[in-house]
Amino acid sequence: MSALIADSLLGVMLVARHRAFVLGLLLAGALLAVAATAGDPGVVRRTLFVVVGTLGALAGTQLTGPAAAHFALRRSAAPWWIPPVGRLLGGLTVTCPVVAIGLVVLLRAGLQPAALVQSALLALLYLGAWMAVVAGAAPLIGEAAAGTLSVLLVWVGGITPSGVQQLLAGAPYLQRPAVLAWNVLPLGWRAERATAGGATDPLLLGAWVVVGLLVAAWGCDWVVVRDPAGATRR
Repeated sequence: MSALIADSLLGVMLVARHRAFVLGLLLAGALLAVAATAGDPGVVRRTLFVVVGTLGALAGTQLTGPAAAHFALRRSAAPWWIPPVGRLLGGLTVTCPVVAIGLVVLLRAGLQPAALVQSALLALLYLGAWMAVVAGAAPLIGEAAAGTLSVLLVWVGGITPSGVQQLLAGAPYLQRPAVLAWNVLPLGWRAERATAGGATDPLLLGAWVVVGLLVAAWGCDWVVVRDPAGATRR
């Protein structure tokens, strides 16, 4: 438990000191303020998913990407699962206030209490999924590449697979892998569809949290073995 708390505190410090994350918080406040003027719970909820996904991607780059965080994770004496889980909890702690603000905006927009609780759980699950995915990708492709690609996916993730299929109708060789990826990745359209009920979408988002944490633990070990000098690959 002490090791888990220590890694959680480290996760808080890694995320809170990141300038891109701080700028993301300012962007999140601006987007939620604009969405609040619409007075439509659906618009606010979609905006909340974009906001938490973006912040999760930015926070995830700091959990395993920088050199110090990377080697602290690799050389921890705790069981292999404690550092990535602890850091994820720390990152969630820093980002939860944004989720709370989004819920207040949803409440003012007239969302019912049961739907509000559901939106809160889905927002946290979506946030954790992107944070874990980026934390797993950062040791392998670099934090800058992982963060940039993930933020782009979050911002276009509201498009449904059928929409992607129509957009790429003139490029069938690109269309098929894109639609397949859109059906597998933890994108915003899936989080929005989960608000209608059903267990498939939340389970898939939860599976991405587990996969991301496993890849983060394995990825840091792989990079250190491949590069004993300590430079993460960019």
